[in-house]
Amino acid sequence: MTNPIVQTTETLETKAGAEGFDDFEFHTLVNDTAQAAYSVLREYSRHLGDTSLLPWPAAPITHKDSIRNGVVGIFTRNDTPEESHKSWLKQKFDEGWKYGSVKDVEKKEHPCMLPYNELPLHHLMKDTIFGAVVRGFVSTRKNATAKKLIEQFKSKR
Repeated sequence: MTNPIVQTTETLETKAGAEGFDDFEFHTLVNDTAQAAYSVLREYSRHLGDTSLLPWPAAPITHKDSIRNGVVGIFTRNDTPEESHKSWLKQKFDEGWKYGSVKDVEKKEHPCMLPYNELPLHHLMKDTIFGAVVRGFVSTRKNATAKKLIEQFKSKR
């Protein structure tokens, strides 16, 4: 069995290199922020009856990458909840997911595989909560350092 923590680190470093991250501090900020946001979304989802999200260390790489991509979107483009959903939706479609009234990981079906304006309120809240956690997490860090890392990354794109 592959150690999920090692796999996560390797994937993050590979992804970082592929996207031009040459600053370990920046992709550490992305990963830490993603982990915090994922933990909040996992708890929110649990209260909605979705218990499929595993704790961060055991979460599939595809889930972690999706969350990291959302963090980078907010950091670099200041994505709105709707833009975050569109990015997530595209990634899921690219991975072969389709709409299903109930989330089914085996069948790759998800009730959020809809345009943003067709989502029920409790699902719209996930994107809003995600953005708030990402922005809040950065604001609680050494704000100047976080902003500097984000601006350095944006300038390389």
